[in-house]
Amino acid sequence: MRKRLLLLIISITLGLCGCKLSTYLPRRAEIDRLEFIRIIGIDKGSKDSEDIKITMLYLPHEEESKEQSQGNSGGQAGQQANVSTMVSEGKTISEAIKKAQMESSREIFLGHVFGVIIGDEAAKEDLNKYMDFISRGIEFRLNNNMYIAKGMDAGELIMKSSQSEDFLSDIVEHFSKNYNITSTSGNKKLIELMGELDDKNKGVVIPAIALIEKKGEAPQGEAKDKEGKAVLKLDGYGIIKNGKLIDYADEDVSTGINILNNKYVSGNITITDPYGQEVNLEVIELLSEKTYRFSGDNIESVTLKIIVNSNLDEQHSREDIYTKENLEYLFMEQAEVVKKDVYGAIEFAKDNNVDVLGFGRDIFRKHPIRWEKVEAQWDSIFPNLQVDLDVKSRVVRTYDITQPNRMKGME
Repeated sequence: MRKRLLLLIISITLGLCGCKLSTYLPRRAEIDRLEFIRIIGIDKGSKDSEDIKITMLYLPHEEESKEQSQGNSGGQAGQQANVSTMVSEGKTISEAIKKAQMESSREIFLGHVFGVIIGDEAAKEDLNKYMDFISRGIEFRLNNNMYIAKGMDAGELIMKSSQSEDFLSDIVEHFSKNYNITSTSGNKKLIELMGELDDKNKGVVIPAIALIEKKGEAPQGEAKDKEGKAVLKLDGYGIIKNGKLIDYADEDVSTGINILNNKYVSGNITITDPYGQEVNLEVIELLSEKTYRFSGDNIESVTLKIIVNSNLDEQHSREDIYTKENLEYLFMEQAEVVKKDVYGAIEFAKDNNVDVLGFGRDIFRKHPIRWEKVEAQWDSIFPNLQVDLDVKSRVVRTYDITQPNRMKGME
């Protein structure tokens, strides 16, 4: 009853002030007249660098899909029977979308956008500029997945990937759900990114998507595909400082960043056993804890305590490596791999003077009063900060067997 009364009051108020509900609500359209945009790419303008170019990917309606497949077996650039794109430019994203709307027979609907890809050059100029519209847009969802097109325009990435057999929206959905299989990159929601960009002392990481063109393999006696096949890869992180893209972290560095921010979920560590053969360890737990040593109000050092536990799920030697001595060797080798990734991330962060390791945020949470004393000088403190590392490593189990088949000495 109260809800109905409130709606009635709002309707009467808007009517008395001469306002139209259409001013505040999206335009109404029948569902079969909507164009459901799934992926949107944002770049600097192609003709005028001050303009903004958008590339919108959507699934064509059934009748359009049939026309495309029958009309042109090769299809147009970025337009096949299973996917279509719209490209538009304007002084703002809003203007570009309205221009695209004038050229589309259907109502462009952005409420189903699943992923937003920012082009390399646009991210280097000013990420906030290109995010403002999607941050406040009435149709965009705040749980959109955010990505950076590594080393290329987002529009180019969308166009080339649309020529593959896999739908880009499905690929992005796969990335968003399965990034934690290897923990070499991550997932970033729009609402999360908006909050992080407001923290001037926090380095921001955004998953990077790379386009790899592979030459097609043809059956024997047939010519190989000269154009190759476009394959998308989740390739580490794009590193943001002061709202701008400054560098890319490769998979090893990104793994270290995930470890230090406790975002490492699962992955593999491949080492060699005492006999020089490969052993694969499936990580089941990798946690880090930061402690700080102060001298008065000045921070002197950070100590990182890391725990890594894994299961041995594959070995190539025929030796019994599940002995006390051999296990200690495996513990040590596993710890060295973790140290390498963590030290690589620390070196990368210090070289770029960008705190993507979570130190500043952690000090603020644990020592808020002391953080107030050092916050203003954090840019000069961080790259010179002493970091000590202590890794505790264990191999917990070997699943159903402890010894390999045909182990030496048992033949």
